[in-house]
Amino acid sequence: MPRTLDQVRETILSMPFAQGMKLEIESGGDGVGVVAMPLSDAVTFNGSAFAAMAVGALADMAAGAATLATLPMDQLALTAAIDSTITASTAGDRMIAVAELRERDETRLVFDSVISVQHDRGEPRECGRAVITMRVARPR
Repeated sequence: MPRTLDQVRETILSMPFAQGMKLEIESGGDGVGVVAMPLSDAVTFNGSAFAAMAVGALADMAAGAATLATLPMDQLALTAAIDSTITASTAGDRMIAVAELRERDETRLVFDSVISVQHDRGEPRECGRAVITMRVARPR
């Protein structure tokens, strides 16, 4: 049986870096994960997100939320690859990543992710894209 959204949140938010980034797991399921974070001092420099780190990490967490929501409780996934591209300024107040499952086989899931930034809770504006590859770790 797959994890509930609360179980997905509990798993991801138990990681110290997720707590430090103040991640908000907004949704996970049906092959889509949505994760947001405030652009705090922990992930910014000169008012912009640390582009590669913040965009890639947030896309990875969104793919992770979607993956955990589809896997049975006795399975976990590991990130195998993150290929991120910055498409616009990452300056703002909050960043949001939406990862959508593109393909899946027995041990691999590939997600396309769009990362957006918001100013003062206004309309999000795209600032990056990423392809995330997850590997399923099976119990022995």
